[in-house]
Amino acid sequence: MAGRKPDPGKRAQILRAATEVFSAREFHTVPVDDVAAAAGVGKGTLYLYFPTKEQLFYATIIDAFDALTAELEEAVRGRQGEDALRAFVTRMLEFFWRRRPLAVLMHRYEHKRFDPEGEEWRARRLRIVELVRGIVHREVRAERLATADVSLATEMLLGLVRAAVLNHDDSDRPERAASFVTDLFLHGLGRRPGTESPRPRPDAEKTVEVAHGILHRSRQNRRLGASGGRARILVPLLFLAATLAAGCSHGTTTAEETKPEAEPVSVAVVDVTKATVPRSAPLVGAFFANEEVTIAAQIEARVQELHYDMGDRVQKGDVLLRLDDAEFRALLREVEARVAKARADNARAQVLRGQGIMANEEADRLRTEAAIYEAQRDVLEVKIDRTIIRAPLTGSIAARTVGIGEIVSSGRPLFKLVQDDPLKFRTPIPERFAGFLKLGQAIHVGVDAYPGRDFTGEITRINPTSESANRSITIEALVPNPEGLLKPGFFAKGDLVYDQHGEAIVVPQRALTTFAGVSKLFVVKDGKAEERVVRVGAEVPGDRVEIVDGVAAGEQVAVSNIERLEHGLPVTVTGDTVAAEQ
Repeated sequence: MAGRKPDPGKRAQILRAATEVFSAREFHTVPVDDVAAAAGVGKGTLYLYFPTKEQLFYATIIDAFDALTAELEEAVRGRQGEDALRAFVTRMLEFFWRRRPLAVLMHRYEHKRFDPEGEEWRARRLRIVELVRGIVHREVRAERLATADVSLATEMLLGLVRAAVLNHDDSDRPERAASFVTDLFLHGLGRRPGTESPRPRPDAEKTVEVAHGILHRSRQNRRLGASGGRARILVPLLFLAATLAAGCSHGTTTAEETKPEAEPVSVAVVDVTKATVPRSAPLVGAFFANEEVTIAAQIEARVQELHYDMGDRVQKGDVLLRLDDAEFRALLREVEARVAKARADNARAQVLRGQGIMANEEADRLRTEAAIYEAQRDVLEVKIDRTIIRAPLTGSIAARTVGIGEIVSSGRPLFKLVQDDPLKFRTPIPERFAGFLKLGQAIHVGVDAYPGRDFTGEITRINPTSESANRSITIEALVPNPEGLLKPGFFAKGDLVYDQHGEAIVVPQRALTTFAGVSKLFVVKDGKAEERVVRVGAEVPGDRVEIVDGVAAGEQVAVSNIERLEHGLPVTVTGDTVAAEQ
């Protein structure tokens, strides 16, 4: 593949084929060969554009996100309110109805929202979230709810859609499931489907009753059998609707607001603090021999001795093979005799020329003849030396291509020798990390052959160019291998810690609750619980977690009785503030 320039059209062709394949079959059961065959390219060509299967997965879901977003924007263009909401849900379900394996693949990458690698994922998802937020905003605004509830309602709607996608029955129709999801969502907001006026918002129990009514009517209309798809998704939908009703009810002006204020809930609180956490980039690559040489014959002769075979460890200078040198030694003895005679003749000639008895021309001829015989002797000594094949470096025999008694010619390969300590590890790094890369930087990788074992190396080379096909920079690191556990060709995964002292906002894990992909916590402020939807980052030692967005250092979050808290509920802090774990 060296020297080939990536072709954007070919890359798009491979992505289209991958989308079709992953739409029909579970991604983890699909060999790369099947994707290459569907794209009409060789496996080597596919690896030129996507060096690892993980990169192919990620590129496929990014491509699918773009296609889905375009369809959704077209579906809701010119629509308002409930009409836009129904159009959005219907088109979303139609897109995934026959592509459930693709939906599972995309669901697998939910964690990319909180991963440095997931920037493209987040950007695509944000477009869809903003599209839904605009549709939901009108519905929620009519109910006089807080802006935070728009985000919560948006995530809940996406959760309902996801449940319908991942659990639907293929015998059902997407438009019917879309109607079911939309009605359930609108009841959770407290408005009758098909109307523009609000009604008193139901509590969680009332919402569940409404959902049961919708389910019952669906069955009566023969839209749902006893084992149908909606029966399977009923439980997650009911809980989502109940959570939506409970989470949004605080902003509604109802008769219940005239009732006496609820009894305060006793909670323990913890200060939101800052912590230092290491920032790292994921590594996916392969090992290569530090040096790899093919040892060939330099003369024509018969193999007389063999000392090593494949897998044997050798040191630099060890004799690998001996060729028969009997003929060369016989010729050497003959030439050495001629050298001795030529030297004697030359010595006498020089004496006679000094006495004026021998002509200068004759004396020069004898001196030249002696030099020629000496050169012939040196050539034979070199050939004899070349009958002994030695290891040019310390390493292991990867292949032996000759046998005892075989006559080899000059240039014939005899051994393949690899230097396997240390090994080179090569991996592409997303170009956004270029500013953090430097020579000597440590990497940590692991291989499937030795689960849980960490192999450490240092970056020795950084490619000066970026790969336009996947926007990455190839780095090379040397990894010591004194025990020979690692082999050239091994696949490896790991991390490159690019910032040992990254600053993060952290809270205890027990302060968080997560449901339907939405994480939230309760900030205690002015004697009341304030619900916050947050973005979660990396886990931090001490049973803590990073909060990327949603709270600030110095605020206090509840860590007890969380299940009893609601937005705006009065709280009483019990005892002193709990010290945050360091």
